[in-house]
Amino acid sequence: MFGGKKQKDPAGGTNRLVPGFFTGLIAVSLLFCLSASWWQGRKVIPEGVKIAGIPLSGLQPEQATVFLSQCLDHFLERQVELRDDGFVFEFIPSRWGFYLDYPELVSQAFAQGRAGNVFRRWRYRRELRRRPVNLLPAVKIDPGLHQEFLGYIEKEVNQEPVSADLLVDREGKIKVIPGRPGRRLDRRGFFTALSHVILAEDSRYLELPVEEVEPALSGEKIEEWGLTRVLALFSTRFDPQEKDRVQNIRTAASALHGAVVLPGRELSFNRRVGPRVPEKGYREAPVLYEGELIPGVGGGVCQVSTALYNAWLLAGFPVTKRFNHTMAVSYVEMGRDAAVVDGGQDLVVANPLSTPVFISAQVEADLLTVAVVGKEKKPRGITYLLEPTVVETLPPPEIRIEDAALAPGEELLVEAGREGYLVELWRLALDSTGQVIRREFINRSSYRPAPRLLKTGKKHPPAREEPEEAQDEG
Repeated sequence: MFGGKKQKDPAGGTNRLVPGFFTGLIAVSLLFCLSASWWQGRKVIPEGVKIAGIPLSGLQPEQATVFLSQCLDHFLERQVELRDDGFVFEFIPSRWGFYLDYPELVSQAFAQGRAGNVFRRWRYRRELRRRPVNLLPAVKIDPGLHQEFLGYIEKEVNQEPVSADLLVDREGKIKVIPGRPGRRLDRRGFFTALSHVILAEDSRYLELPVEEVEPALSGEKIEEWGLTRVLALFSTRFDPQEKDRVQNIRTAASALHGAVVLPGRELSFNRRVGPRVPEKGYREAPVLYEGELIPGVGGGVCQVSTALYNAWLLAGFPVTKRFNHTMAVSYVEMGRDAAVVDGGQDLVVANPLSTPVFISAQVEADLLTVAVVGKEKKPRGITYLLEPTVVETLPPPEIRIEDAALAPGEELLVEAGREGYLVELWRLALDSTGQVIRREFINRSSYRPAPRLLKTGKKHPPAREEPEEAQDEG
């Protein structure tokens, strides 16, 4: 019924080729993997790898290390010349501890073409044959000689920048002292360039790479920030004969001078001035402690903080932290002093402006002047006045000590004592006619009284009465 008619292969006979194709593909892949594995197993540097232009293909790491040493060691024995604006330094690299880390270089060369899967490694090796890779060695220096070498060069090359300065005299006149940029050796660029010069076949000198260092305050910034007006200044006098105290005032004023308070930021007096230690130039002078004057390093620094406090208030600015002394001081009214202690009590002021302000602190003869310089922000004609008011007087307590050397009833005044005070400080804003347009409470200060000390004669005890003897009733 169906007869003996033959059916044709719908695939046209190609199905018989499929098994052969896959068999060949598997064989090629296997051969490729075996080839890659064989090469991977060889402990030699692959073809197409160089170091400093020196071909290392087919060498084992130990052989490559010796070969590199033979080819490159002599570069470290040749003289190199460093130049910079008249400064010339000639040296032999090996004598300053410079060396080439051959094992590390060979390790980098050996690692070429050994990362990734077998197909990636094969593709990379093929690329190496077409485009060889040349590894550039970096000359290293012995850590023990690193700082000495840099120190010698930087001593000749580096220059600290000099900031522009604003000097304000007692009349409030501003003198601008221009600054200048500094210069600094570019360490990273220097060592990179030095490696190339040491290993160069022709050139043996290097112009040192130097960076320009901008000063903290430049003439351009003075103009940009508008530091052209004295917003307030305050002066106090001191006894020039008190040499140690004067030295402390000068040292603290010098440390404070030049401070720039950025918009919305605060200035800590203690942080700016730093520790009051002999190494900074401070000397021993009287300081207030528990209401008494005692010797202490840095005596007199509070006069500088007090001058800053008053100048800041007279500029109309806020003060965020302030302490008064335990007793009134001679150089300023009560309520207007600002006590500071190294590592303790501090004076902190804030800049409310949208532009920076500059603090000038100058000492002339027997006068300390602190000025606040900035861009005028308050309405023209407005000035500020500080008004301290004693709200309570505290009588000194009396202390009596018996002294057998004094006659009964006799008194000897040893210490007269001192009254204490509660003082309020107000800031008054005055218009151009001198009329008060605003009053602002600033602080409340307490100055403790000092006791009145008396020595008194010892009183005789009252005579004892002898009791009568009792009689028997008989």
